[in-house]
Amino acid sequence: MALELHPLVAMIALSTDLLLKSSYPRGLPRLLLAAAILASGLLLGASASAQTDHAIGGVRPEVHGSVGGHGDVGAGFRVDIPIVPEGFLTGGNDELALSPGLDVQFVDFDGHDHLLVIPQLAVQWNFYFRRPWSVFPELGAAVVFGSSHHGYHDDDVDVHVDPLFAFGARYHFSSRNALVLRAGFPSGFQVGVSF
Repeated sequence: MALELHPLVAMIALSTDLLLKSSYPRGLPRLLLAAAILASGLLLGASASAQTDHAIGGVRPEVHGSVGGHGDVGAGFRVDIPIVPEGFLTGGNDELALSPGLDVQFVDFDGHDHLLVIPQLAVQWNFYFRRPWSVFPELGAAVVFGSSHHGYHDDDVDVHVDPLFAFGARYHFSSRNALVLRAGFPSGFQVGVSF
């Protein structure tokens, strides 16, 4: 696939470099934000010579396992529902989907085990390239039910809302099935299958 660079790509790459050198909080959130900015720039600058034959049409159920930054492990599911199947890019191969789901995380904070139940809703923008890959950024919100002492907040409330942001990729191995890889907050790194 030929890649035609857009002037915006250079500006976004520079922004990513500055972000990595800035005083923005270190660790996973800064790395994820930098990756999302860089990926967005590459997507905007890429030539739209994609194929549509590997896009999974209709509703896409997904199951996944996850590993988080606090020694947590979990599992969950998503159901991707395309709301703009033809996307926004003229001549591009994209799609906008709603992605409701639920994650269950088993967390160990300060030697205490906790169970977190995290219903969530994200808006996912999918970009389809030549077989077999597609990528997606997503933004949304997650309601976290669990112990108030799980390290995110100092108050005594057992329920709170976190922002949800992630970047992911799918490796399509058939017309309906794909390996899903996702890194984001609040659920960490996820590996799953859509069908």
